[in-house]
Amino acid sequence: MATPAKDKGRSGGDRATPKALPNFRRRIAQRTRAAIERAAVWGFVPVTLARRLVRRIGGGDA
Repeated sequence: MATPAKDKGRSGGDRATPKALPNFRRRIAQRTRAAIERAAVWGFVPVTLARRLVRRIGGGDA
């Protein structure tokens, strides 16, 4: 059974390509910020602590 010559992508193996990594990190940061904000709205986390956490993650607009 022959395998195609180019089956690994740019970075080889099953790793993500270099362009995909920043997008993935940004999506994770957005989801984390949303979860922290929801926790603050529901009263599980104090608002001041939530603001500090969101700023540390990279969302200065909170």
